Amino acid sequence: MTTNSALLRRTLEALGMTSAALARLLSEMRDDGKETGPGTVSRWLNGVSATDPGVMGWLRELLRNKVRNQGVARIDWGLTESVLLIVGNAKGGVGSSCLAAGLALIATESFNQPVRHIRLGVHNHDESENFQKLLRSRKIASDIVSFEQLANCTPHEKEFVIVDLARATMTPEELARAASQLPYDLLLVPADFTSGDIHATKRFFQSLSKPDSVAFLHHTGWKVSIDFARFARSREFALWEKQFINFIFPRSTMPPVDWEGSGKWNSDDQEALYTELFVELLERVGLRYEQLRSCGPEIESLTLEQLLQAAGH
Repeated sequence: MTTNSALLRRTLEALGMTSAALARLLSEMRDDGKETGPGTVSRWLNGVSATDPGVMGWLRELLRNKVRNQGVARIDWGLTESVLLIVGNAKGGVGSSCLAAGLALIATESFNQPVRHIRLGVHNHDESENFQKLLRSRKIASDIVSFEQLANCTPHEKEFVIVDLARATMTPEELARAASQLPYDLLLVPADFTSGDIHATKRFFQSLSKPDSVAFLHHTGWKVSIDFARFARSREFALWEKQFINFIFPRSTMPPVDWEGSGKWNSDDQEALYTELFVELLERVGLRYEQLRSCGPEIESLTLEQLLQAAGH
């Protein structure tokens, strides 16, 4: 059973409010000339004193208003038990790690889904630690596993597992065997399909055990071409049209999130692109989603616990 002190702590986190700020706001609203000191709020948070129910009700409505204004995406799992998504390509330098981390953030913070981020191998230790530090600071489980440990990384019920299939020193065939250890629902293969150097991508694809569960993302660099599918076919890269995700995802010169500073998205465009990509991937694995914002009466009936869950806390 969740205590009021725990609910208060989570609610303040969801509102981005400190205990000192709460004490100050409560003092400003009092009409008896007295103050609510930080010590009072501290005792509420520590469970030493009973939390004022009027304060909890006021904070609940502040949170309801925040959820109402920002909107929250809700996923309808239906009969789907879980989702295992692999992001990877035997061609290095195509942005697989950034994509995997960005999708984990979007799934957690914009869609309020439980996520585990897993990375195979380490070919850039500093980069791996940066991703781990960022994701764990956002309360997202993130681990680096060996080839032998990979087979144990299956998702729990109603959970997304996003596997960053880091290229390391593996050949395309070895990387395909690593992917085939997992019962993946979708394998996202990023590549610059306007590049002449897509032979490793082709070998990787041809070595997969479930080629029908692959989606290709044109993750382009500085050169943008809207005719990438035709170009890929001209390089004897035999693809079904449906396997291409039908929009271009430009690669940024910087990571999607400032992992060394604020932890915020580096641009609204990046966040919007990752959101659009995640929605596309949801549809490809048979999941539906809806914006809670459009369901006003439903928001009005949510309890504080439900509002916290909707806000990702």
